[in-house]
Amino acid sequence: MIFCVCVCVCDWQEATRPTVPILLAVGAVHQHLIQNGLRMCISIVADTAQCFSTRHFATLIGYGASVVCPYLAFETCRQWCLSKKTLNLMRNGKMQMVTIEKAKNNFKKAINVGFMKILSKMGISLLSRYIFSLPSCFTCYGLGKEVVAIAFTGKVSNIGGLTLDEVFNTVCNLFGRKR
Repeated sequence: MIFCVCVCVCDWQEATRPTVPILLAVGAVHQHLIQNGLRMCISIVADTAQCFSTRHFATLIGYGASVVCPYLAFETCRQWCLSKKTLNLMRNGKMQMVTIEKAKNNFKKAINVGFMKILSKMGISLLSRYIFSLPSCFTCYGLGKEVVAIAFTGKVSNIGGLTLDEVFNTVCNLFGRKR
């Protein structure tokens, strides 16, 4: 009997703690599952604040995420709807009434349209073709061999770049913490 499960890779936690970049985490989990023969039975869910543009979605899906939940983007939609400026514009008729759900749906629709444009420019009509065409779709720039080996197996970083320690230090610096 085979059970299909999902692994949730998330970056939400205390704002005072640094997190691994979500693309690096998703890529590493994806590669680990492939190496252990489990990838076809396990879906990867990326629950992240680091995804707010079409390109972010495209790379996360391309490197193994089955589902992407951009919680910070959704929270931003909510905050925008509840802001005094937006509410005043809607009350004064200078902007159509938009509910929080409508704002989230507009965001989802914009991401879907943008993602479909990416796929169509590549001549891809099936999402599975996009995921399995990684060798020709992506190039790693600015990442060292050890980072590429962990999260982006099969890719080459011709110019080299950041090591895992440097990625860690960069993430810590973003949070204003010393290692």
